[in-house]
Amino acid sequence: MGPIFYIIKSILITAAISTLIALVFLSHFWQAFAISAALQVIIFYIINTIRDVSIQKLENQRIAEYSKQGLLLKCPCYKQNQEFVPIVLNENNNYNCEVCNKPVVVSIETTTLAATVPVDLENSQDKISQIYNKITNGN
Repeated sequence: MGPIFYIIKSILITAAISTLIALVFLSHFWQAFAISAALQVIIFYIINTIRDVSIQKLENQRIAEYSKQGLLLKCPCYKQNQEFVPIVLNENNNYNCEVCNKPVVVSIETTTLAATVPVDLENSQDKISQIYNKITNGN
């Protein structure tokens, strides 16, 4: 639905409220319509301002979180320009170099490593001594 629909809907609601008020105060339809229209504009301005402020706060939080996830990368061109590039793991990461203005694709590679467990030195020393004794004694 387009914006015209919402404008017509708003005018019809204002006219309905004005009619109800005019029925109470008899023959004051236009004054009631003017007051209702003014109140509607004021109330919706306040509501929209509050909504816009909350949307802006959410947008600022999103930008702050988004800026935490990125890398300082060098452009592969001969100028080797370094730029901070936001990285999103579930999307293609492309950007245009600020210096050469050429498109650059970021390739994210992964490797797996074996987790290491710290050695318990107290128990290990006894085991090493036992193995050393077996080797030197020939048992």
